[in-house]
Amino acid sequence: MPLASCLPPLPPFERGVWGVLAKVQDMSIVLLTPGLSVIIDAIKLSRQIFLRMQSYCIYRVVETVRILFFVTIAILVYGSYPVTVVMLVLLALINDGSMVTIAYDNTRIPKQPQRWNLTFILSFATFLGLVGVIETFLLYYYTEIYLQLSHEMVQTLIYLHLAVGGMMTIYVTRVQGPFWSVSPAKTMLMATGLSVAISTILGWFGILMAPVGFWWTFASWGYAFVWFLIFDWLKLWLYRLLNKKKVVMLGQRYLRIWKQFSGD
Repeated sequence: MPLASCLPPLPPFERGVWGVLAKVQDMSIVLLTPGLSVIIDAIKLSRQIFLRMQSYCIYRVVETVRILFFVTIAILVYGSYPVTVVMLVLLALINDGSMVTIAYDNTRIPKQPQRWNLTFILSFATFLGLVGVIETFLLYYYTEIYLQLSHEMVQTLIYLHLAVGGMMTIYVTRVQGPFWSVSPAKTMLMATGLSVAISTILGWFGILMAPVGFWWTFASWGYAFVWFLIFDWLKLWLYRLLNKKKVVMLGQRYLRIWKQFSGD
């Protein structure tokens, strides 16, 4: 029984990448072992793959909304480009390249069969993406309008924020509980760590962009981390708001804390 057949039906544009990933995972299952254990393993693995696909889809929509809306509005309102074409290419190569490792990420196995809920995914991801637009605009307005830094320096700060914040976003979307509830795979951790390290070095020392120095690099990291925590809180709130009866993998301790906080 090919593992790819256990996956939910995919839109045509998603079949290519995830079909390949499913085939790669198939290699680890050989249906020659006596008994039903290998079938159970295949079902568990297919559910893990589904969660990885879903977390990537949410991440991709969040970052697409954030970058496209922010860049478009900044051009229309201020008449200037908040990032250069080279920066957009670097974001695509460095950040998106490291996302391949999400195929090996750790996930908890749901007890129930999973299915696509595109309305939920698009609503959830679009809301987080619009919050990301506001977050990035606050940084742009503060540095470009209020502090009146050079436009080239502002572009580097925006690039750093999109690169570092984008990598932090995947750690928000990869689990339905708090970001620390499931530890990431070492492969994914190393890939995303290398990605933000490269982007940090490029911005700090001004490779292919204007240099911003240590303190502005440190401030950009701090700003991104604060919003990472806000994103994680908003994610938990949205899961409860949009899907109250199917909030999985949160744990009883978190649910008790949430009920005390929300007054339920």
